[in-house]
Amino acid sequence: MSSILNPVAPAQAATPTPDTAVAPATTSGVTNVNEIARDPRTGEPIFPAQDELAVEVQNVLKNAGVPESPGLIDSIGKFLKDSLIPIGPAATVLGNPDYKDLISAGVNANELRGVIIGESKGYPKAQNRGSKAAGLFQFTPTAAKELGTTVTEILNMSPKEQADLYLKYLNRWGWKPGVPLGLMQAAPSLARNWNNRSRDDVVYRKDSKAWKVNPGWRPKDGGDITIGSIENYYASKAPGKPKSPPIPPERP
Repeated sequence: MSSILNPVAPAQAATPTPDTAVAPATTSGVTNVNEIARDPRTGEPIFPAQDELAVEVQNVLKNAGVPESPGLIDSIGKFLKDSLIPIGPAATVLGNPDYKDLISAGVNANELRGVIIGESKGYPKAQNRGSKAAGLFQFTPTAAKELGTTVTEILNMSPKEQADLYLKYLNRWGWKPGVPLGLMQAAPSLARNWNNRSRDDVVYRKDSKAWKVNPGWRPKDGGDITIGSIENYYASKAPGKPKSPPIPPERP
């Protein structure tokens, strides 16, 4: 049986909800799915995170009277996003000294690559036009504030500085090796009771706000977003990711 998970706030921190995760995507307001906004300083693409292109396609099809089909929407959104935006150099994790401290802390390199590609395509200056989430890991303004910074400052950070901030974020929420990074992106407070979790546990119910704006997190059948379906989304961004560790994960 699936169950709605109740977030547990980290000690000595403001009480957050799953919506204060690194990148709870919101509808970006993009009106032309063929348009790629670019940072005027660097020329790098600025694009919606979490498959918001799929959400925009869904709105277009809905207005045209086409019945909703989550599987079709996901496929179209993935095609558009993958076709229009190449993977940036910061998505290279193995052998990259910028991520040395994260790897040393027990983060799986290929899982980390999946998160970076899934969130920013490897562009440190990527920013969500709707939520204003920023950087390689798409820190929201709330998450940035809780870490003592701002999204503006994050956009000016190097990949190494953003990686170090992400490690601080993981530690703040009590992440341990074996806890899916996808869960840390979607609902980090749930990681604190990881030993009691199942990959079938529901994080966001079908038709909830988070479900509607995160089509990539949904399972193939279009049902509730679960820990497992979130993990599968990021795993799909970095083929070859080792099979998920058992629950509870082994501790080093």
